Amino acid sequence: MAGSLPNGTAVYATILTYPFTAQGEALSPQPNKVLAKVSDFMNPFASSAFTVSQPTLSNNASRALYTRFVAAFIEANSILADPTRANWYVQL
Repeated sequence: MAGSLPNGTAVYATILTYPFTAQGEALSPQPNKVLAKVSDFMNPFASSAFTVSQPTLSNNASRALYTRFVAAFIEANSILADPTRANWYVQL
């Protein structure tokens, strides 16, 4: 909102995801200005973060399972984000 970062670097716009969008809307007295929302241009899709413990990654079977899960999640998001596949569920 001030036009610069604390170190003085100029900032003109940013892309925010939840929970920062909710925090920005709750700012007072001056909430952030919203230039556009992703949903204005495309159907919303999942935006998530996953964590895994180091011991889990040390186990080959668990690491392989986690890798397949993340790969499937990324592929599903790429399908959902592709406007040319808006009817992907019909094409299956």
